[in-house]
Formats: sequence, C-alpha cells, structure tokens
Amino acid sequence: MKKRISSMAGLCGLLLASTITPLWADQEILLGPRKRVENLFSYPNNCNNVCFIDETLETTVTKYLTQSLQRDNFINTQVTVSATQECSNADHDVLVAHYSGDPLPEGYAPVMQSFFLDGDKAYEASNRLLADKKWAYNWRFFLPVGLAMYNQKSVQLLHFPPDYSLEQVQDYLNSKTSKRWEDLLVQNGVKAEDVALYEAIIDIAPIAAPSDAGSALSGTYGYYKDYVNAMLPLRLLKGKTPTAPRPMVAYGAPVRDWLKSYYQLSLKVLDTGTITLSDSGAKVPVLGANHPSYIWYAVQNAKDPYKTGVSVMKQDLASACWQAKMGNDPKIDPTATINGCVATWNQPDKQYQVCMLVETQALGKSEEESKKFCQNPPPSRVAPATTAAAPEIHESDDKAPWDQFGHFEHLAPRVK
Repeated sequence: MKKRISSMAGLCGLLLASTITPLWADQEILLGPRKRVENLFSYPNNCNNVCFIDETLETTVTKYLTQSLQRDNFINTQVTVSATQECSNADHDVLVAHYSGDPLPEGYAPVMQSFFLDGDKAYEASNRLLADKKWAYNWRFFLPVGLAMYNQKSVQLLHFPPDYSLEQVQDYLNSKTSKRWEDLLVQNGVKAEDVALYEAIIDIAPIAAPSDAGSALSGTYGYYKDYVNAMLPLRLLKGKTPTAPRPMVAYGAPVRDWLKSYYQLSLKVLDTGTITLSDSGAKVPVLGANHPSYIWYAVQNAKDPYKTGVSVMKQDLASACWQAKMGNDPKIDPTATINGCVATWNQPDKQYQVCMLVETQALGKSEEESKKFCQNPPPSRVAPATTAAAPEIHESDDKAPWDQFGHFEHLAPRVK
C-alpha cells in the first residue's frame, strides 16, 4: 500500500523542506517542485515566441523517463508524470513520476533521486557561470536525462552535448557522435538493443552548445567539478551492483586534459590507466580514446583521407572493443584487453570491414561504391596496420583544433 501524508499542510511543508525524499514506497518517485523539474529537464526544450516543441512539462519529463526505462531494458514498465493535487497551486505544485507494469528494482528510486540531486549542483554551477559573465547567449543547460540509469555497463566521459539533441530531437543519444559509436560497439559484438547500456554519459560541461563552441567552454570546467565528481561514483558504482567498478572511456583531448587536471591521469589515445574515487577508494579502469567525431575532422584535413581514415578507424574500433569487453567483465585486465583489441582489428580478415566503415562512415560513400572499392582497393590506398599503442596518426593532444571546435559533428558527411 502506498504511504501518504494525510494533511495537505503536512504534505506541502515536507515537499518544501525536501525535494529528494520519496513519499511513497511503491512505484512512484517524487521529482520535486515544478520549478526544480523545469530546471533539471531544460523545460521548455524549444519554445520561444514560436514553439518548435509545444508540450507540457509533464509530457517532456515523461518522454525522458520513458527513454531511461527503455535503455535500461525495463521494457514492460511504463511511466507517467503528474502534479500532486494536494499542492496544486503556483507556489506548491509538485511533480511525481508514476510507474506501472513490471516493478522496478528496489534501488532504482535512490539512484534517480541522487542523479537529480547532482543535477541541482550542475544547474547552480550554470547560474554561477552566468553571474560571472561566462555564459554564452546560445548555450542551454542540459543534464544527461533519458539514459540507462540502473543496468549500465560502462561510462562515457565526454565534452558537451550538441545543441540539436535538446532543441530538435529531445534525445541525448540521438546525435551523429553517439550513433557512430553505437555502430562501432555493434561491430564489436554488442547487440543493437543493448548498446545504450554502454552509454552512461557524463559531460564535463553539461551545456548544449553548437559544435563550434570550442575554447569558450574551457573556462567552464571548474564550475562543474563538484557535479562531475558526484556523478562519477553514481554512474560507475551505483545501480545494479557491478562485480567491479564499471569501465570508463575518456573521449577527446579536452576530456583527457580534464582527467589530467583533476585526477593526475595522463592518457593518450589507446592508453589505459586508473582513477581512484575519493569517497570509496574504488579504482576505475579508464581508456583514452579519440572523440567519436574526430575522424571527420581528420579525413577532411589529410593529404590521404583514406589512409588517415583507416588509422583513426582502427583506433576507434579497438576502443569500442575495449569498452564492450570491459563492460561485460570489468574484472579483466584493461591493458591486456586493449592490446588484444588492437591486434584483433589489425588481423587480415578484418580489413574489408575496416575499409567499408571508412568509406561509409568517414567518407560518406554509398554502400555500393564502398563495396566496389573495398573488394579490390588500389595498392596505393591500402593503409598499413596500426600496431603501436600511440599510433602516428591520432587525435592531437595539443589545443588545436579544439580551440576552434568543441566537436566535429558539423563535418560529418551525408551518406549517399
């Protein structure tokens, strides 16, 4: 039976005093006052004097919470969001998520509430940025809502989300960056229906911004330190109890620089290392990787786009291989695993697959064109195998081109 506070005054007083303590023990999670929920879900996602997305707050939140359920593979559980009737005035309007169908694990609600509490930290940090005149007019605060929250297998440490994933598609994973990496996970044996379990994203700047935001974001990271350091143990250790801390992939030079600044961990592409979480002492395996969109910049700024594409593609495939294997068994040796993954993607029988991915993903060729080329590539365009842990052609660790671009999604080709 659901527990309720009997009097309206008692309920409203409790809600004003605390926005994270659940009022019901069954299938309902308290989200908090309407204004708090608006902040956490960036509401309205895109509605100004002309509404591109015209929907209620309840509809928006239901959409993201449903995405989380589906990506956690709780496919027989449904959620709706509504305001409590006891406090249905402008000052005391409080939202609750109502879950039905298959019951959720006992630990699901505490994870969600901790996530939103961490989100409060990020929202407060965004307002400090604004107060310090470091917030850009075309930025939007965007918490990584709609992701797997309980059954996740790995964590992806990234730079910032693209603006259109909030303002156009309302889906944190519906971006060119995420779609490309999902394909690489599938190439490494992850089932398509399970790829979202590997995409527990933490952005060092939870700001939806254009892809050319570049160095403007570098001054924001310190503001979000408390938020990121709270999210790391939540996403790496909480939820379904892992056999060991979940693995983490650090994508792109700005993220790897962040790890060096805050955890004294220096990683190049395909390097492994560990960070120690301060509260628990847990040691987390970490892999340095290219940003998923880097390949588009690399091929467009190379004398030999195909050769460069092959080199970067093999690194990315090896990184996704490491993520897939470590996600399935976080107790295995991280360094031996990446070495094995590099060797796998250098095997002769894998080169047709690599070629097809370069031609379609990186160069935007049609499937028919790619097959014709990859079945018999000219010798001058056959790239040598990547054998070194730090290959010759890889994402630079210096500032350029990150001073100009935050990521390279705008350079992605249109596949024919």
